[in-house]
Amino acid sequence: MKTITKFIYLGFTSLALACSSIAFAQIPPVTPPDSAAKAAALLPPGGEPINQTVAFASGSRWHLTVNAMNSFGLVITGASFQKSPTSPFIYVLFDGRMGEIFVPYHSGDPRYVDLQYGFSCLTLKPADFPPPRQIIGDSKKICKEVRDYLAWMDAYHSPTRVRYGQEVVYFSVLDAANYQYIMEWTFRDDGTIQVRAGSTGPKLPASPKQGHMHNFTWRLDIDLNGAGGDYAYEVDCHGR
Repeated sequence: MKTITKFIYLGFTSLALACSSIAFAQIPPVTPPDSAAKAAALLPPGGEPINQTVAFASGSRWHLTVNAMNSFGLVITGASFQKSPTSPFIYVLFDGRMGEIFVPYHSGDPRYVDLQYGFSCLTLKPADFPPPRQIIGDSKKICKEVRDYLAWMDAYHSPTRVRYGQEVVYFSVLDAANYQYIMEWTFRDDGTIQVRAGSTGPKLPASPKQGHMHNFTWRLDIDLNGAGGDYAYEVDCHGR
């Protein structure tokens, strides 16, 4: 058995964290009209869309629609972020999902593209995911966990200054024959989104000694405050 994990990070904002719980103003999440029109023009997503609103002690919230879908696994079909109780929700993500899982064998054959096979997500057993984890939805294919993470530290001063944040994590498991693909989406209280995937399970019985790779790619449709405000650019951190 082996595990291959890849992940990407999407940071949208940075906030100071408060230590006490704050009452939220009645500011509902709103889907921008152009994003709503785009959704109406598409086919129904299938699966079981589950709406979630997650509030953090810092005063921020995420409003999400999560869905375990055949072929793609865990999909986010709408994510809005509220940075403070009196701030409006900002629509961030229209659709986020796995784009493809390419599995080439070093010998040159086979070369699988696993999302084309229509694999389904596993039904999760509560006994395998004890609290604080929670299986959500009638189909029981998505697990949710709210947990702390190390957000900031200063080891220069004594004693060390440390600040923890909160995040909500959702994951599903795509049942791909001899492999199970774990797909995980994380939404943090500072507006950061993380997405990660890993392959677990035994090697292909017909080729147990052949080396191969699992290459994950994601498809992200970001509608930052609406579809009309989209743009993309590349940053070279090395200055080349």
